[in-house]
Amino acid sequence: MQGRSLREFHQACTRLIRADYLGDGRSHTQEGTLVEVYDILGIRRRRSLPGSGMVFEAAWSPRGATCIHRTRLGESVRLWVQQCQTNRPCAASACTDATQALRNHPESLLFVHSFVRTQPRRGRGTEAAAKDDIVLPLPYLFCKTLSWQVFQPLSTF
Repeated sequence: MQGRSLREFHQACTRLIRADYLGDGRSHTQEGTLVEVYDILGIRRRRSLPGSGMVFEAAWSPRGATCIHRTRLGESVRLWVQQCQTNRPCAASACTDATQALRNHPESLLFVHSFVRTQPRRGRGTEAAAKDDIVLPLPYLFCKTLSWQVFQPLSTF
């Protein structure tokens, strides 16, 4: 896309979907969690409006989170940032939005917004899903689209 391989975007997307903040392969989300994903190339643009209830969560690279504003399940950001800084390949810091993420971490490729949880969820969530919310399967399909664009064999004519 735009002369750029999407291989790194696909890896970052896999980390984002799973909330694999440390880049160690462990998931920190739950099925059915509502998220909105957008990227630096404009393949997916941010759609939710301020006041929709979705708040910036984190920025992502192929190695994991590059910066974390809050976690998807409501855990302490301070503890995640400490873990990230001592567990490579992740090197996340705290941030407040995508602009700050890009300024401090130019390797950021993807961004995610999600609903704020006051406590980690067990079972069904309390978030209200609006008509235009993006539910987890759509970002998964976005990752699959990146995969298809990355690994699509060249046609010979």
